[in-house]
Amino acid sequence: MIRMHAILHFARSHILGVLIVLFWLAMMGRLVQKHYVGSSIASLVAGTPLSVNVYDEWLGIYYEGEKVGYAHRTFGPEGEYYRFEEQSFLEVTAMGFPLTISIKARGITRPDLGLKAFTFDLQSGLVETSITGRVEGSVLELDLVTAGMKSTQSIDLDTIPTLPMSLSALLREKTLEKGQTFSLPVLDPATLSLREMVVEVKGEEFLEIHGEEFPVYRLTTGFAGIEVDLWVDAGGRVLKENTPLGWELIRESRADALTQGWASGVRIDMVRATSVAAEGEPVPDPRGVRFLSVELPLASAEGFDIEGPDLAGRRQEVRHGRLPILYVTKEDLTGLEPVELPVEQEGMEPFLAHDLFVQSTHPEIIEQARRIAGGERDALRVAELLLRWVHDTLEKRAVPSLPNALEVLRTKVGDCNEHTVLYVALARALGLPARTNVGLTMVDDRFYYHAWPEVYVGEWIAVDPVFNQIPADATHIRFIRGGLDKQVEIVRIIGKLETLRITAVE
Repeated sequence: MIRMHAILHFARSHILGVLIVLFWLAMMGRLVQKHYVGSSIASLVAGTPLSVNVYDEWLGIYYEGEKVGYAHRTFGPEGEYYRFEEQSFLEVTAMGFPLTISIKARGITRPDLGLKAFTFDLQSGLVETSITGRVEGSVLELDLVTAGMKSTQSIDLDTIPTLPMSLSALLREKTLEKGQTFSLPVLDPATLSLREMVVEVKGEEFLEIHGEEFPVYRLTTGFAGIEVDLWVDAGGRVLKENTPLGWELIRESRADALTQGWASGVRIDMVRATSVAAEGEPVPDPRGVRFLSVELPLASAEGFDIEGPDLAGRRQEVRHGRLPILYVTKEDLTGLEPVELPVEQEGMEPFLAHDLFVQSTHPEIIEQARRIAGGERDALRVAELLLRWVHDTLEKRAVPSLPNALEVLRTKVGDCNEHTVLYVALARALGLPARTNVGLTMVDDRFYYHAWPEVYVGEWIAVDPVFNQIPADATHIRFIRGGLDKQVEIVRIIGKLETLRITAVE
């Protein structure tokens, strides 16, 4: 049994830190809008092949002005198709814990930039994860290989997407003019998000990079209220990309990208930098809170649907006044009617489903789930048995990975993401509906980005296997429900929400 002080130390250090990096990678130069607008790749290139335009470019990656990595991008023809490759290397810190992340992505597109196949490899020293995808007709076939295990998933496509790496090639083909707007469907391989990329040409200006000035076009891409700027030259080559979160990519020579400007000593801490300050009423014991109300700053609500089902509903309620107030109430399980597993209630199918990261139908997951539950079939009792097992079994440490249940079951280590994905898979394997929440929770005097599960035991309740809580305390503020492709939307909050004022606590 891990002592509570060790859990709190872990929580201070590793809440959602790795996914913040991955969400940023999904944003940078590859942002996607929430709605399809009927674009097609063919319409953007007039149904004709690109002119052969081979490129090989290097960019330094900076966070809050400090160099933390580099990216290397290449493009060229491969037979009748086009080949895109991108390699990124990052050295970052999450509450004092160093993270080294290497990502390699390779894509093959048709002459009109429509996706044919891709591979995405993530290496962290601890974990190696590989995702491959191929378009067969109107179906995207996906394979995930990690820790020596493979899982698969098929996704029906309404339109054939392209890759985020295709944007550079597309910009080289277009004559840019102020006010020009275009969009295209994009699949981001880091999060398997399939959405619409929207690009607008803002105008012409001059950009200074490392003391040298360049005439450029400034473009923006929008993502649920966050605008990212791109500066490109007349040939469509990207010279700089940045986000409001303090991340930048700057075009450099190979030698400079690999060797120049790297910081020495203590690096900026990403998790602390993206945490949210707590003001107002003091909270001496966050884990004991059963009711919390906080003001939602209007700035954070811009581009964020405060009436939506993710923020409001069940344990959370939004009331309007001078500022919106969010009320969070810990569930009271007294008098809850027993529910027997498996739950076969209509509408629960999505929360019992297998996917690429939640491999709930895999024999190893099913066997472990049954071993934990024994002969118990009461939903609430099984939810508690699973919670205790995940909490007691997993070593609590940061794992730079795309969390998936099979890998976590085998390695038995991880942060809040690994705890959550394993819990959800085990629950679904037993017919217990479960889903993932992403939002904030309080540790000491600040709110940190965090992930935790919800399960249906006659009603939906929040649980937290990191903190060994059923139900989870009321400092858990939910912003997003869903898998990794949905969780990426948390970026519309990160950076905008600097403080939360607590108006009441019990």
